[in-house]
Amino acid sequence: MSIFLLAAVPLGALFVVLLPWDGELVPRRPYLATVFLRGMLWALPAWAAVLLFRRLVGEPLTGFPLYLTLLVAEKLLPIGLALVAFLLAQRRLIFPATEEGILLTALCFLAGFLSVLDLGEFLRSWRAWDADALFLLPLERLAASLALAMAAHRFYRWEGRLGLLFVALAAAALPVLAAFSFLYHVSLVGLAWGLVSALFVSVAIVFALRYARVLRG
Repeated sequence: MSIFLLAAVPLGALFVVLLPWDGELVPRRPYLATVFLRGMLWALPAWAAVLLFRRLVGEPLTGFPLYLTLLVAEKLLPIGLALVAFLLAQRRLIFPATEEGILLTALCFLAGFLSVLDLGEFLRSWRAWDADALFLLPLERLAASLALAMAAHRFYRWEGRLGLLFVALAAAALPVLAAFSFLYHVSLVGLAWGLVSALFVSVAIVFALRYARVLRG
């Protein structure tokens, strides 16, 4: 069961990378592997920040404090910092300025970043995992990383107002994701499962429609 927590994000990104993309439009796969590793390295300070925040807040919590904790520890620090880290790191990354090239580069970096945070969640909840940590959280993060990667080309080169708008739109979605986790923790498990599944399916459908030609091979 715990394998899904550790593997969902990197394997999801690997599936996308291994699709038959036009080689002239995307970076080479070995380079994308290095982008993934860079994302992992950038995630280490975020991991430390999550650990420090949870230590300061403590557990268990209920009501609105629980929601705020989920928002910061599971959404804002992991996903928000992942996007900020990519916007900072991309200046040293080399990739074609095409929709496909930006998609794969952003996805690999975000996937590497979030994989480290998933590992952190795995270790933090050692042998006390619940369905939220094992399934809902990685599914949310996979959907978020793919959605951000698909949207990234619309804000390229992510500077000035475009960069701020990209971050603001992403940040606006994080309270919604936190609400999904909150529903699980207040025993509305079926509703939480339904919303997270709908989110993932929606992102997958958008990806399939936009890149149908690639999926057909």
